[in-house]
Amino acid sequence: MILTRKTMIAPLLDTHPALDAPWQAFRDEWEHLPPEEYPLYLFMEDLVGECSALLHRGDEAAVQAIFDVLETWLTQGDKYVTDCAIVGFIEDMQNTNLHGSGTRPDQFRRFLGPQGRIFWRKVDRFWSHGEIITDDRR
Repeated sequence: MILTRKTMIAPLLDTHPALDAPWQAFRDEWEHLPPEEYPLYLFMEDLVGECSALLHRGDEAAVQAIFDVLETWLTQGDKYVTDCAIVGFIEDMQNTNLHGSGTRPDQFRRFLGPQGRIFWRKVDRFWSHGEIITDDRR
């Protein structure tokens, strides 16, 4: 099954139900749009904040479960979903300003799956060397 903008959040909520409240707040904010038009890139900031809080509390299993969903987005998502995973979640995860619980981006690298590691490097190379992020799989 290919994940789409409309279906990509369901596996995340199944994996980590504590995101139900932030997800509902996001939906309430964007209720003027149909679900297939939600700007999910913006929700990725909330997800990074949750991962930061989880790691700060020592809940590595929950962080890993969320990163497993990231890997699913990268391997089973349509173009919107994979772009959101890369330019939304991974890029936000590398932004030190979004680590409110005192975590650092490098602390999350160990949770990445194979595709996540590839795109983590690509996002890093974009910011450090200006290299365009490409998806060589397509």
